Amino acid sequence: MTHDTTAAPSAENAPTPAGRAHLGRVGLWTGSLEGVPPAGIPDLLGELDEQGWGSLWFGEAVGREAFTASQLYLGATRRMAIGTGIANIYGRDASAAGAAARTLEALHPGRFVLGLGVSHAPLVER
Repeated sequence: MTHDTTAAPSAENAPTPAGRAHLGRVGLWTGSLEGVPPAGIPDLLGELDEQGWGSLWFGEAVGREAFTASQLYLGATRRMAIGTGIANIYGRDASAAGAAARTLEALHPGRFVLGLGVSHAPLVER
């Protein structure tokens, strides 16, 4: 069987633009991973990934730093997209956030989504 390589891409075979994750139809948002030791993350997230969840979102209000946690979570999964919901803009400058996001995209193409925000005033003021 041969394929026509000159045909225009269709919706099914169009390439994913760099940095645009496949989020799936249903995703999870959690703040509960903070209580899981790093050594337990691969088993937990590997199971969720195998169940077919399209994406996992987590915040940075307390606990783990968003980009380090994203690498831990991406490394523990094969298909699931990981998104920061949100990474606090006061925690790092824009250049560092951009560089970290590009690094994660290079390591895990199409699986990282960067969500940035101001967080919640009571948490930021601590």
